Amino acid sequence: MWIKPDEVLLANALWVNERSNNFFTLQRRRGHGSTGLTSLFIGTIDNVLDSKPAPYRILSQTSNADISYVIATGLTREEIMEHWLWLEENLLPTLESFDNDDDAREFTCAKVESLIANEADPTESGSDDSESVKFRAAVTRFRKLFGMPEVEKLVNYYSCSYWKGKVPRQGWLYLSVNHLSFYSFLMGKEARVVIRWTDVVKITKQNNMVLRDSVKVVTRDKVYNFSFLLHLNETLRLMEQLANLAMKKLLSTDDADDKSLNSLNTLAHGRKKASTLMRELDVRARSELYRHTFTLPSDEMLDGVTDCTAWLPYLKTNIWGTLHCSLNYLCYITKQNPDFCKIVIPMREITVVEKVDGQSITPSAIHVMTKSKTSFLFSMLKDRSFVSGRIADFLARIPATTTIPGDRKVIGDLENSIANMHTTTSEKVKEDGPLDVMSVRFRKNDDNVKLSRVNSDDKEDDPEIISGDSTSDDPKTLATVTQQQDSPKLSNKKIETYSDPLAKVFTTGDTVPPVKESMKEHVWMLHFAEYGRGVCMYRTSKTRELITKGIPDSLRSEIWLLFSGAINELAIHPNYYKNIVDECAGKATIATEEIERDLHRSLPEHPAFQSDVGIAALRRVLTAYAWRNPTIGYCQAMNIVASVLLLYAKEEESFWLMVAICERLLPDYYNTRVVGALVDQAVFEELTREFLPDIYEHLKKLGILDMISLSWFLTIFVSVMPFNSAARIFDCFFYDGAKVIFQIALAALDANKMELISVFDDGEAMTILSKYLDSVTNRDSSIIVSKKHSASAKGYSEHRKTVEISDLIRDSYEKFGNISNLKINRLRNSLRLKVVQKLEDNTKKNVVRSVAADTLFDNRELEDMYALFKEGHLQNAYWGSTTAKDKKEVSKDHAYERNEHTIDKEQFKALYFCLSPWTNNFQDGTSDRDEVVANRTFKVLDDDKRGMITFRDFTWGLGVICRGTIKEKLSFLYRMHVQPVLSEDGTDINNASSEQVAKVAEDDGDDSETEGYKEDCNSTDTKQSADSSSQMSKNLSYFLKYKKKRQYEQERKLPLMSQAQFIQLWKTMFGLFHETSNEQKLCPAVAKCGALILDVGNKKKYGSTIDLSSKVDSDADLDSIGSGSTEAIDKSDDSNDRKNENATASKPGSRIDPPSIWNVTFDQIYATILDNEELRDYFEQTFELDLLSAKSRAGQLTEVATTNPSAVV
Repeated sequence: MWIKPDEVLLANALWVNERSNNFFTLQRRRGHGSTGLTSLFIGTIDNVLDSKPAPYRILSQTSNADISYVIATGLTREEIMEHWLWLEENLLPTLESFDNDDDAREFTCAKVESLIANEADPTESGSDDSESVKFRAAVTRFRKLFGMPEVEKLVNYYSCSYWKGKVPRQGWLYLSVNHLSFYSFLMGKEARVVIRWTDVVKITKQNNMVLRDSVKVVTRDKVYNFSFLLHLNETLRLMEQLANLAMKKLLSTDDADDKSLNSLNTLAHGRKKASTLMRELDVRARSELYRHTFTLPSDEMLDGVTDCTAWLPYLKTNIWGTLHCSLNYLCYITKQNPDFCKIVIPMREITVVEKVDGQSITPSAIHVMTKSKTSFLFSMLKDRSFVSGRIADFLARIPATTTIPGDRKVIGDLENSIANMHTTTSEKVKEDGPLDVMSVRFRKNDDNVKLSRVNSDDKEDDPEIISGDSTSDDPKTLATVTQQQDSPKLSNKKIETYSDPLAKVFTTGDTVPPVKESMKEHVWMLHFAEYGRGVCMYRTSKTRELITKGIPDSLRSEIWLLFSGAINELAIHPNYYKNIVDECAGKATIATEEIERDLHRSLPEHPAFQSDVGIAALRRVLTAYAWRNPTIGYCQAMNIVASVLLLYAKEEESFWLMVAICERLLPDYYNTRVVGALVDQAVFEELTREFLPDIYEHLKKLGILDMISLSWFLTIFVSVMPFNSAARIFDCFFYDGAKVIFQIALAALDANKMELISVFDDGEAMTILSKYLDSVTNRDSSIIVSKKHSASAKGYSEHRKTVEISDLIRDSYEKFGNISNLKINRLRNSLRLKVVQKLEDNTKKNVVRSVAADTLFDNRELEDMYALFKEGHLQNAYWGSTTAKDKKEVSKDHAYERNEHTIDKEQFKALYFCLSPWTNNFQDGTSDRDEVVANRTFKVLDDDKRGMITFRDFTWGLGVICRGTIKEKLSFLYRMHVQPVLSEDGTDINNASSEQVAKVAEDDGDDSETEGYKEDCNSTDTKQSADSSSQMSKNLSYFLKYKKKRQYEQERKLPLMSQAQFIQLWKTMFGLFHETSNEQKLCPAVAKCGALILDVGNKKKYGSTIDLSSKVDSDADLDSIGSGSTEAIDKSDDSNDRKNENATASKPGSRIDPPSIWNVTFDQIYATILDNEELRDYFEQTFELDLLSAKSRAGQLTEVATTNPSAVV
């Protein structure tokens, strides 16, 4: 191809001239196309230096010039010769007319550049800007060396040494979205290493005398060391990021609904250039830190960061910090710890953005004003015009919205923000006075929500109005309202939610004098007066001091919403909770069943959850969240957390606080396998080892360190201490994040240090911690709960002094306050790999144990097969086919099997050809007959017609083929050639509808237990087709089907086989023995049995008397049929039909009845083959799996090191 002229100083170094004239020279790379020392040496140099030039090139040079220019390159001689001939025909005559060599060279360069411009695709004009030629060459080399498809995106590559034993191998490290790969070529010896990120257990940095600037990658089986990295920190950070993204992908059961995996899906399947992925990952990492620092929604992406000063009115000075800008938020944080301040300004709150000039104290400044008339001044901006322009662009995209409790009571454009709310003008607000946000009334028979002032008289006169600010303390009245809302008669109407915090309505009988609460409220009001109130307030170190001293109950919900970031979700999603409650009302799912079981276990000591009102509110919050996030659904401990939230916050506020906890503050805590809690458990162990080494060693010996913290973290200490004390931990948790949980846990261990070290029994140690946490009290709480000691702490309460929660919080900040969220995230990333691998090992053991009863393989074979099957599953996840993508939608109807690995047909065929004895395994590939058999086998295993099969399906089918009885094997072959796999005319049925499949299954079944079970399922589906409770029946049917799958298949009645289906079956039988060692013996046996079965079918069709003893007319017929040809089978069938017709017609006085349908049963085929010694012996034998060769043939990625003297890289 033509390339931009590139200067060359040494034209003949490592190159050989093949052709030349006065202006051009065609050269070949020395050693190319040959073997020997020269080829090895040059190949090694090219690999180490990452030059890898094309083997052919054309130089523009004259005899008098010392400098040459490369103008064309080629991978083959034909390609380069095409360019050479073009130069000779079109350019050489013109160049000979030039008198000056410099003019000729300039003309040549200009001509080549014009050729490049003409050949360039205008749609890819900017490709070179985003992707260098060198990187594109690396991508091509990466795919060629490791056989990666195009969807496997290369992120970056680095020069390094891989230590194979004690010898370093210099080469190149390739980091892609799903794999870590290394390639080295030194003096004819190649070394390849390919590691999946999902196999990595640990990634650490090393720097010692031997391994300088090295990274150690640990997998289950081996340790890999990569040293002499020029960009060690960048490489390590990228490795950790890719490994953690892959782990999240591995853990996902339904990644289409998992927002945390959007980054990985975008990287794997996006259209971005490969060289941009490095920048994409960096942007996502910065955005994640930005969201975490300012507690922003999970989809907010950072646009830019700049240094500036901010005017802090409470200090009356400018403080240096960094200004962060994104689509929906403008955020600022100071750099000085003594003057720490954090500001979050939502774009929806900004009314004015203007430049400020003419002030020497605040040069290059911008002024921002919010709806609450709060002003912010940012100065010393390097590019003020650009920053103000970006803010203005973002403001143009943000519709005006209303504010919510915690902000100033200012009303914006209601029509754009709340769809069901009537427009209220500013004049109306002025006329009626300030609008109370609590005075929102709902008419039960009106879908519209009207904003107006509600008088007490209106409430009494209009019984249809349910006031949102009702403060009625009558639980009976509230319970009546709730029961009416939840009754089946009103299920079609809108469900109204209860608005007040439950602690305001339900009292415990003991109250604290209001003096303490009033004092706290007064202190907070003074703080608001100085630092502002609402989402735009100044968040300083004094704010943290107030948080640690306690929040009054009247302000707790406001503060929780503000510092958790839930206030933003509530503001940008008006009516979301109400709509989702209406949507999921009356719907039954697995999550709702689990929720119902746990409702009455949620804070039973508080009267709010001893009444229908509290239980109904808790039910709505948990059900709404399970409906919002089906990936998590419901997990035990969520009910306890939600109960505490409902005591202090309104129902809708509690919902958004749950969203903040589950999706941002404690990510992955409440999914199916509580991965986040297990990772934080490992983080807690690491922090204990660092800060409390004595306790760590002792508890490690007792074996309880990995047990004590799980319940603490999942319930945020609510399950182990009185909830009014745990509410104080919630205060700090919503402000400082997850670090608070670790601080409290470490403080609890430190407070019991001497007692824990003195005991040597794990039960005693657990009792010490239980009674300590059970004795934590909150004297300042307005909610006093009668003490209910835990079983483990009972008996110690009389001798144990109470611990004030304020003291525990103060000690945790004083001793462990230097633990930062950044450090915790770093530990999470490094320890997540080990935790996930442990979970995967446990999953493998559980899967193997669960399928052992349904298959004929031992545990060792099942573990090896699971590794192969998981390989196919991961390839579906990495480079998923269309079927795999469609499966995401179908799997919603198969919730029971979501956690099982699945593979599609292509992955199944790859494993089938490696493991099944029913394939010929040609060295040059598989035959067409093998392809047909594999496709039909897949259809038999794919009972649900989803295009995917599970590991249980795979092992059962392969077990029948390899180890089953003769009847099981023949039954499996029979099912491959009848409906729903083949139609009556012998053609393959593709994409059979579920109705057709159900009909066939219903017609075929004769087992009473199976029929009864199917009828129950069908009746359930019919009666509740519109109700999601039928989903549980489907999940149960899935479980029961596999519980006795082998027994069910043995007892299942098989349908009759038509003549066309029989012909296809016998073609398969001949194909099994084609080009095998027993072909000469088995093929005649197949032909002999086929002739007998044809006679049986003809007898049934024509009703004639046939001499079955004459199996085959002659030896010639036997030989012709034994050849295994399709024509022979068809001719044999036709000849038998003609003979039977002639025999019937020749009988004197015989009555000719119309012919019936030709068919045979499975028992007839089974009896015929059982009577044949050769076929009986073949189907009775068992086959051993060659799993070692299967791993290689299936393409399982592993390390390869070969010596290839003739290799040229």
